[in-house]
Amino acid sequence: MKHDYRINLIKKELESLLSSYSVPLHLRNDPGAKEKEVEIIVKAINQFYPNDTNQEVISGSFERAELKIKASQMSRTWPKAADIVSAIKKSTVNDSVMTTKSADWFPDPSVIHAKRIKNGEPVSENYILGKLAEELIKNGLVTGEDLKPYRNALSSKKKAPTD
Repeated sequence: MKHDYRINLIKKELESLLSSYSVPLHLRNDPGAKEKEVEIIVKAINQFYPNDTNQEVISGSFERAELKIKASQMSRTWPKAADIVSAIKKSTVNDSVMTTKSADWFPDPSVIHAKRIKNGEPVSENYILGKLAEELIKNGLVTGEDLKPYRNALSSKKKAPTD
């Protein structure tokens, strides 16, 4: 799994976990500070996952960690970063206990199509203009610049007169 994709997965899981708590007072009026705090926690959590981990492992460890955090959290504001990281560390299953690849693993279509786009290979229009394209960009798998040649080709195709 690519580093940026793993970071995005961890960030989504962390934001989901934090969404049930109030933002701490010192972060409420400064969105930059809130985002910076999330980024720091994400980087700290990322250390516990091997490069070849998958979404199932990340989601599972966050589910287990959330139960631990909810059981011990005394206030309605965000848990301390150290408490979150500690809960994730304790919830991350050892390689000796569970392999990072599940038996029913399937390839991620988003990753496959992102590679095709990066290599200039053919892809469906949905990955160029539709919601799937937005998802690829949002997840950091491709950029608008990566899609530009595809979008230009589509716009010229639509402008061309038909016989």
